[in-house]
Amino acid sequence: MNCRAHWCIAILAMIVGHLQVAEAGPVVFTNHDPFAAPVYIGSADLHYRHDITDNGYDPAIDNLTSATLAMRLIDDDDDPAIASYGSMMFDFEGADDEELTIHEGEKVYVLRDVGEWLFVLDGSGRRGFVPASYVEQVGSVPEPELYELSLDGVGQGVCEVVGVWRHYSIPASYLTDGILRININRVFGDFVFDDAYLTVAAERTVPAVPLPSSLLLVASGLVGYTRLNRKLR
Repeated sequence: MNCRAHWCIAILAMIVGHLQVAEAGPVVFTNHDPFAAPVYIGSADLHYRHDITDNGYDPAIDNLTSATLAMRLIDDDDDPAIASYGSMMFDFEGADDEELTIHEGEKVYVLRDVGEWLFVLDGSGRRGFVPASYVEQVGSVPEPELYELSLDGVGQGVCEVVGVWRHYSIPASYLTDGILRININRVFGDFVFDDAYLTVAAERTVPAVPLPSSLLLVASGLVGYTRLNRKLR
């Protein structure tokens, strides 16, 4: 083996031997909602987002292992409004998307009375019009405070405001860009968005890069190789 080959091998050894080895380690990021104070939700819905890239999360090197959204909505402490409720006297088959298919005996809240039709809410959170003549209005109850939550455009169903923390497991597919988009759609009543935070656990990988000391050694080796190459010419 000639001198040139020895120098090439030496340079390669220095590069390989002084590379920073790729390492993986667990990391946790927490992002709070962007509001400085509780937000009243009355006639309008609430739309906001959690951006965990603001907290150091990098989708390029952080492999998400779990994500949880914690959220609390509370009563606005006003005197409760009164809502009418009743039960269906007959089955009704909705003719279009605005009408609600529902069965005899099901309980409904009357959200709006428009004469021959009632806009109602059933026990599973579905809404739509039914004929007023199909509903036996039983009485009145304190108005429920209901909302529909959407995470990254995917509906999570209708929930009642009960003043406790609710926790939602967030799929990794919702956070491909590090941003979780939240829609809180008011269904009935009025209430207050009190607090929310997103917690993300991930496994961080660090790509292999030369350390400064290895760069210095490589530079020294190249200088020596150049000098030797001139002598051998």
